[in-house]
Amino acid sequence: MSLQEILIEVETAGKPVTRLIRSGEGYKMMGMAFLKGMELKEHHSNKPAKLIVLQGSVDYLEGNELRNLKALEETEIPMNVKHSVICTEDALCLLIQG
Repeated sequence: MSLQEILIEVETAGKPVTRLIRSGEGYKMMGMAFLKGMELKEHHSNKPAKLIVLQGSVDYLEGNELRNLKALEETEIPMNVKHSVICTEDALCLLIQG
């Protein structure tokens, strides 16, 4: 699936769209699309990850720390730490796990 396809899909999905872009031994790369106001509810990852915002902006909440990430900004996501993502401006992101 391409990033363009994910952007098209999110327009009618009613929730964030997350799709596998590529995977290999020990890693996964996911494309994520959001419309303003969409949220990935609190969850945790069993692998370390990096969230990269390609366009738009999101709020990344980890514990009591809130970080607003804009285009071309990124954050590390530690293993087993609860976090959530709230879209503040229509956004396209990459999530790399592993």
